[in-house]
Amino acid sequence: MLFNEHETMTWKQIKLLTGIDEETLETHVLALAHPKIKILLKRPNRKEVADTDKFALNKQFKNQRVRITVGLLESKLRPVQKNEEVPKHLQDARKNRVEAAIIRVMKARKTLEHNLLVSEVVHQLQARFNPNPQFIKQRIASLIEREYLARDDHNRKVYHYLP
Repeated sequence: MLFNEHETMTWKQIKLLTGIDEETLETHVLALAHPKIKILLKRPNRKEVADTDKFALNKQFKNQRVRITVGLLESKLRPVQKNEEVPKHLQDARKNRVEAAIIRVMKARKTLEHNLLVSEVVHQLQARFNPNPQFIKQRIASLIEREYLARDDHNRKVYHYLP
């Protein structure tokens, strides 16, 4: 909507007129100015954004599709470090979620090898958080102690669901 009124705008003008926080705005605007998409044209053409950078709508933009998907660029926000402490209430919630995912998978499969179980659990939980395989192994051991699962007598890498 901004470019309906102005042909070209500086980064500073876009920030002031939209009122969106800078990190979010930068992620979305740079995605629109990405060299593969070029819905917006950016001068100078670089990854960083300065207040004097100019953006213009690409009037030659054409796409055969009626609807296009624009992938967002990675945020510059600091990712959580692996050695950072996770709050206790969050740790407890994650324990429960991992155990629930293990039970769901084992209930459906009845018998499963360790690596397949871990990959299934990671796949199920990846939208919420990325569980560490060692953490999953601890939760499996806890479920074995509480007799939800049992190890196979012949192959210790295979688990059986105990109804």
